[in-house]
Amino acid sequence: MQVPSESRASLLSDFFGIASLKPYQAELIEHVLSYPAHTARPESDVFCEFPTGSGKSVCYMFPAVLQQHTILVISPLLSLIQDQLTQLNSNKRGKIIAFDICDADGAQEPEADNTGPRILFCTPERLCTENFRKKIRDMHQRHPFAYFVFDEAHLIIESGNTFRDDYLKVGWLREEFRTVPVLCFSATCNDFVKSELKMMFKMSAPSCFKLHGTKKNLFLSMHCVSKKSQTCKCGSKNCDWTHGSDVTCASIVKSVNYWGPGEVLVFCNSRNDVEKLQKFLQKMLPDKRIGFYHGALQDCERASVQLSFVKGELDVLVATSASFGLGVNMILVSKVVCVGVPMSVQAVSQMIGRGGRRGQEYYCDFYVKEGDLVKSRIMLDKESATVTYKYRKYMLDSFEAVQFLISNSYADKSLCLLNIIVLGVDAGTTLLSVPYSDLQNFKKQNSTVRACNRAKWNGAVKKWFLPPFAVNAAVAHWNRSAVKTVELLDAPRCQKCSNCRNFSK
Repeated sequence: MQVPSESRASLLSDFFGIASLKPYQAELIEHVLSYPAHTARPESDVFCEFPTGSGKSVCYMFPAVLQQHTILVISPLLSLIQDQLTQLNSNKRGKIIAFDICDADGAQEPEADNTGPRILFCTPERLCTENFRKKIRDMHQRHPFAYFVFDEAHLIIESGNTFRDDYLKVGWLREEFRTVPVLCFSATCNDFVKSELKMMFKMSAPSCFKLHGTKKNLFLSMHCVSKKSQTCKCGSKNCDWTHGSDVTCASIVKSVNYWGPGEVLVFCNSRNDVEKLQKFLQKMLPDKRIGFYHGALQDCERASVQLSFVKGELDVLVATSASFGLGVNMILVSKVVCVGVPMSVQAVSQMIGRGGRRGQEYYCDFYVKEGDLVKSRIMLDKESATVTYKYRKYMLDSFEAVQFLISNSYADKSLCLLNIIVLGVDAGTTLLSVPYSDLQNFKKQNSTVRACNRAKWNGAVKKWFLPPFAVNAAVAHWNRSAVKTVELLDAPRCQKCSNCRNFSK
């Protein structure tokens, strides 16, 4: 069904509150609109890898509104479902078009005679229960689904391989509904994740849409210390981060003090640190409203805290990075603080994307200690003991990129930190084949290069490897790809991260 351009503009404004589409959004939307109804085409399946805050959700929701379609959105996070329901159903036309159908009793299921657009949401856990499968089949009989959307699709693979087995069972949708396209959206849907999803959904020739580039409105500061360098060398005169600091550091108070309602989001790695930091900040800043959010809270509590923060009723929110904010449209956030070492470069990329969603300049501060890398590595080895070889390598790639990022923030300082994050999402380790008979010569050759380019031993996979971005011609005999041109060296500097600011002085 063709919709006049003036009607499109009106619908875009009324339902999504935006005046026009960005070129990359328009390209993807036109692709989705070109689908012939209920006809299987390999290129109808989609991978969309756009940065956080670039408007991915409009790309799959707007076609449903234009063509009065019914679509099913599978979202791994209840917080994201709540946010999208609230925004969609607060449209200027006063129409209820979005429904959470996770309720087993169907209390929120749309009426059968509803002929308008219907955007239905559920979680992967609910999708894989037998009763819910029947519910989806019945819905498809009444109002055939135009396409299925997997939002934050990287979590289907990441969570499915670690602690949520049900996520790996969602491929039944392709088996059951072979003519319904599958659309996967994520800011960190790298080659490994795409390959796993292709197998899961039996995709033969999916269309891929990827948006490159760094965030032009981001100022990034890495505050790092080690036993050798006990005080932070970030260049900020207000930085008090030291080797002995923890979440009660004065620098963190300074980081959040001069911002308004709903503008500051603080991440910690553990629930204990979240609650400890929230109490400390509330004590130090009694005039501010400071809340906390983590997975141990009841659903109703989490929903209430999220809504209060998004509306600006809280000044600061302290949360675990795994539980809050992924995909949520927090347009007020202009300051993001992370205390501790993230476990993957994908997590870093997601966290720095939580701010600046109106296009405003925003600031991210990371407070890390080299010693925390050791603890994180022990945790990583423990978690990777029960996963597949391929996923173990993926975890290793991600963590090594984080190590490279941190080491460049306090030791080398010659590279742009934002480029490391952006390119690190797709970077991988290079495995080496070193026979035992070559081991002595290998170690000798390996010791002749700079520490950041040296091969390392991974006991989990029983292999020597080169970290992401490492260039080591000395060990090329054991893998020719060890000699490579690193894209990172040629990427233009952001001029706004702490490394670039110090480099330009």
